[in-house]
Formats: sequence, C-alpha cells, structure tokens
Amino acid sequence: MIRLDYYIRRKTGVSPQNFKNWWTGLHADLWRNHAETLGIRRHVQLVGDPENPIGIGYRKAYDATGEPFDGLATTCWADIRILQAALETPAGQVAYQEILADELGHIDTSRCRLSFGVNHAVIFPREKIEATKETDYTRVAYFPDALPDLVIPEVHRHWIAVHGGLTQDYAPNSPNAKYIQVHCCENELASRMRTDRNMAKNDRHFGHAEVWTSPADQERAANNPRRQELFPLYIEDIENFADSRTGYLLAGKDHYVVNNEIYTSPLPKPRLGYLGAE
Repeated sequence: MIRLDYYIRRKTGVSPQNFKNWWTGLHADLWRNHAETLGIRRHVQLVGDPENPIGIGYRKAYDATGEPFDGLATTCWADIRILQAALETPAGQVAYQEILADELGHIDTSRCRLSFGVNHAVIFPREKIEATKETDYTRVAYFPDALPDLVIPEVHRHWIAVHGGLTQDYAPNSPNAKYIQVHCCENELASRMRTDRNMAKNDRHFGHAEVWTSPADQERAANNPRRQELFPLYIEDIENFADSRTGYLLAGKDHYVVNNEIYTSPLPKPRLGYLGAE
C-alpha cells in the first residue's frame, strides 16, 4: 500500500470551525466524487482537536512544541502506479485540478507538508481499531523533524530497528492500542504536487508516528508502575533522532470519506524503480 499524507494548515482568517465545515463537507465531497477516476481506495481526514485531553497530555509528554497543524489527510492506493496512470488521463487531470483549486481558498499550502509513505506496523492487534465518533479511540499523529546531523535513511533504519523494537517490548505497558510508523518515500510525483502548491520540501521530514488510544487505555497505563519506569527510556530514544522543538502532535477523530478494501485482484507486481527511486 502507498499512502499520500497531507499535513494541513488553514489560511489566516479562516476560523477553525469554518475550516472544519468546509474540509469535511464540500472538499470531502470532491475527493469522494473523484475517487474512482483517481483510483483511490481510502481517504480519511484526521480532524485536529487542540482541546482533546489525550492530545494535550501527549504534547506535554513528548515536548512537541512546533507550530500547530489543523489536520492530516491520508489517501491510499494499492500501488503508486495506479495514481500515476490516472493522472495521465484527461479525466484524472481534471479531477486533480478541481481538488487543487478548492484547496487554495482555505489551505495555506505554502505552510503545509506533503509526502508519500509506507506503513510499518509496530503494535497491530487483530481486532479493528478506529478513531471514529462512534468509538472511544483518539488517533494521534506525531511528526517531528529529524535531527540535523542525521541522514533520512539512517533515521528510518534506527526508527525501525531500535525504536520499533523498544516499542514492541514496551507494548504490554503502553497506553497505545495500535501503533504504526509511516516512513516517507520521496519521488517525482511528490515533488510535482508540492510545486503545484508552492510548497517547499522539508529535507528533515522522515514521516510520522500514528497511535490509537482511549481513556481506558490511558488509565490502565497510568496505574502501571512498569510504564513509569520505561517511559523515560522511550523519550530518551526519540531524542536520539528527532527534534521535538519542530514537531507537532495532532490528536482527534477520523472522518472517513472513502473507505474501500485496499487490495483487489490482480495484485501489483514489483518492478525496478518502484516509488520513483533513481
């Protein structure tokens, strides 16, 4: 699966409520209407809630003091070539341009981030966990920058091998019911989409972490002495590769706009140059 993550900030002068109404309303309708044309299998909006108590607690614990974002839009395909092929058609170009034009009235695209990514599951239970309004779960997305002296491939290696391993060992004592690392994959299409939005590439961006947690999970962890013992070790490792001063932690509920099965037959086959790599 390939995912497109769009970390969004609204335009100055657009109120949070007006932005939410537009984003989950008219703009969501555009994505829904163009989903088949663009080959989209899933499109979900994480609507940020600055007053969410879980988010407030996480931002304090992780010292995430970067400039706030208003939301995170995630769009999924089984393979990036599906999107590439769709954008080569006249209908695909029209769909893309309509979505882009609608963004410009409400989103400050120059202050946003955009990247393709792949999931690396760290804590992934068999039962379905979603942070919709019908559940008690909150989805939390944390996206700090990499420390300036590290190259992104090394950050990805450490994030999987060390931080992922630490998190798996820590899982029974964690307040997180589900945890995924989203590793960004730079390619020509991402560069083109940023150019279309007057958006600069952030060379320190390596992806983001996503967790799902609930008040019950938080209470259980808070009453676990082992959690208090291990948490400083977890923070210590984050400080080895991530700059929390530039990071923001977005928490809230998910709004599913398109929600289909990602994989159908025939399945994508590998090829040289996948994800646009040179």
